[in-house]
Amino acid sequence: MDIPVQKRNTEMSKFTPSRYQSAVFDWFRTATSNMEYFDAPQIRHSLIIEAVAGSGKTTTGIEALKYIPKALEGIYVAFNKHIATELQSRLPENIQAKTYHALGLSICKDNIGRKLQLNADKIEVILKGNYRYKTQRWLFSPVKRIISLLKANLLDATGENILELAFYHNIELSNDYKNFSDDVIECVQYAMRESCSWQEMIDFEDMCYFPVHFKMNAHKFDFLFVDELQDTNKVQMELALMSVNEHGCIVGCGDRYQSIYAFRGADSSAIPNMIERLQADTLPLSITYRNPKSIVELVKSKFPYINIEHADWAQDGIIDSIKDEVALDMYKPEDMILCRTNAPLIEPCFALIRKGIKAQVKGRDIGQGLTALIKKMKASDVSDLIDKLVEYRGVESERLAKQEKFSLITVMEDKVDTIFALTEDVQTVEDLFAKITAIFADEIEGVTFSSIHKAKGLEAKRVFILRPDLMPHPMAMKSKQEWAAQQERNIEYVAITRSLSELHYVMQ
Repeated sequence: MDIPVQKRNTEMSKFTPSRYQSAVFDWFRTATSNMEYFDAPQIRHSLIIEAVAGSGKTTTGIEALKYIPKALEGIYVAFNKHIATELQSRLPENIQAKTYHALGLSICKDNIGRKLQLNADKIEVILKGNYRYKTQRWLFSPVKRIISLLKANLLDATGENILELAFYHNIELSNDYKNFSDDVIECVQYAMRESCSWQEMIDFEDMCYFPVHFKMNAHKFDFLFVDELQDTNKVQMELALMSVNEHGCIVGCGDRYQSIYAFRGADSSAIPNMIERLQADTLPLSITYRNPKSIVELVKSKFPYINIEHADWAQDGIIDSIKDEVALDMYKPEDMILCRTNAPLIEPCFALIRKGIKAQVKGRDIGQGLTALIKKMKASDVSDLIDKLVEYRGVESERLAKQEKFSLITVMEDKVDTIFALTEDVQTVEDLFAKITAIFADEIEGVTFSSIHKAKGLEAKRVFILRPDLMPHPMAMKSKQEWAAQQERNIEYVAITRSLSELHYVMQ
């Protein structure tokens, strides 16, 4: 989320709308002109703003909401509490900024009343109360994560859905690396049923899920603004839509070409689907205030279907190709080093550490997933671990290929390759765990190494892309489905547009 990109340049210190922003403001004026008069004809107006990377979506939204009549009540739905708090100080008094969870919690309170209890450990409480599962503590973590994903995507707890979500999100389902555990599937199904029956106790996921699942009565706003529409999951979108009145305005803003999470089960067509569902008007935000001219021209040449323009004051920028050994001497703490997969990030990251330069790989959850897989192997030593991972890779590749789950093969192989890279100079499995804990983090100290997926929403003056030959990823492109190919194109677009000034392709 860009808050706000237009403040980056002194020439933009005083807000002057572009022609695209002016068109958005005109739509707001027209759509809301009669809404405050109850005797005027009322129809629902909907708008989807299709914005390119770094186009000032948040700034545009805040300025546009100033055109909402004071008599109307609106809501700006944000993705986290920090963003909501920051936005509230900049929004008109008649517009609330809330997270999806705060919105859902208020609905739960209105419908359930004083009996409502908040318990972040609700699923664990349910499992501890069952004689069969209470002693199988290893089940608690995967079951809790899978139930969270089922609720977020409004999915039934079928065996197929459970298995697919587990693979998409790197959730280990057994202590045996050769076989899945039916216990997990049965446990998820049991806990999901119990969770829905315990309506007076809710956890974080229930805040969004219960209002939608149980069709609770919700306070209706006159105006709804949803940012980063392409990243909104199904339960969040339904929660937002149920919170606007019959004749209210609905505005969503996002970039369909930054949708890169279909491999996790997300809707790769979220924006076009919402346009069709709402019969919405569409307007572009095509000027990027982030990228230099050279990056914009590169995007145009690679993705001619993306309408992107540079700002009038944009610099020329630098794009080049360099050898990996040259790049290693160039990296500085402010730099961002990206790759389609995680495994190629490991060696250069540790090379910097050996030189006394702080460096880490973004994604604490990635490290946790690797640790879980290593524990699943039950290896006696590092050599035994490598042997078991080779066997695991072969079994899983064959099984997933039969199902044509090529994107999942990419995820699985990257995990195995990353562990292989981490085993260099490691004497014991315990040393490997310590190494993983040290290198993977959410808040990076020093040079940032990151997969492209983890870098979404971030930016840096200098961006280096390792192994550009992995864009598109060969395994992912084996899929016969067009959405898979489009996702690979989107991933490259996201990578390129992280750069504020320089883009360096690092060649082997």
